Amino acid sequence: MENVFVLMIDTRLVGVYTSHRKAVQAAIMDNLPYDYKLSDYVYDFGVEFFTFTDDKNSERVYEIQEVTPDERA
Repeated sequence: MENVFVLMIDTRLVGVYTSHRKAVQAAIMDNLPYDYKLSDYVYDFGVEFFTFTDDKNSERVYEIQEVTPDERA
């Protein structure tokens, strides 16, 4: 079985996607209506962190992690 990409915001599950592109698009599309802009990106121990901020410096931090289904951590 192929790996999936888990998208989370502040420890809340947003969705599980079949490709990295779809997971990133979901994070971006989730922020467009609210005028949040990507302000920071960090890759740490296999997890990607995307930080979006608005004009008032409110932050939303998304994380994407590649996961192999049916496999122990």
